[in-house]
Amino acid sequence: MRKSIKIFSAAIMLTAMMIAACNGPQRHDENKYLSQGKTIATETFNALSSELKAALARGGVPEAISYCNIQAMPITDSLSKLYNADIKRTSLNIRNPMNAPDSLELAILNEYQRKFENGDSLHPQILPVGENKVLFTAPIMVKPLCLNCHGEIGKQIQDTSYAIIRKHYPEDQATGYKAGDLRGMWSIRFNTEDE
Repeated sequence: MRKSIKIFSAAIMLTAMMIAACNGPQRHDENKYLSQGKTIATETFNALSSELKAALARGGVPEAISYCNIQAMPITDSLSKLYNADIKRTSLNIRNPMNAPDSLELAILNEYQRKFENGDSLHPQILPVGENKVLFTAPIMVKPLCLNCHGEIGKQIQDTSYAIIRKHYPEDQATGYKAGDLRGMWSIRFNTEDE
């Protein structure tokens, strides 16, 4: 019953967003923000993953966990300043509470999850948010490297590594994934007044 209510609420919110899109950015602006969003997501992913791979090489999963705990948010914040956009990674199953989705992000995540479960293609999208904001979202899919910290406990994640994860993130929900699963999404907000 609760799942039906969540899906119904998500459908209503997404319908309202589509109606609002009529008053949102022009089509050529959509393409511009779609392109910028893809570039920013790619650059942020590359920055985070290259540092993560280096941490894994230095000290394995424990080093990678410590790196993410201390450095992931500052790297994302510095790239937000560089690109003059609010960059966030969020999920239905969060690890860091600071990455929890807001109500709009939750509706979009639920829609991505529904499409994923139905075998539909997942694509980046642009939505107007208020008068002067545009939101870019794109799915984040689980890659094999991700399984070191987001896979199944006792299989890809050693019990000792999971103990370290729980030490840093006591409310962790971000395990049990397989390669190719939907992990979450990029949420990148642009201020259209800055142009």
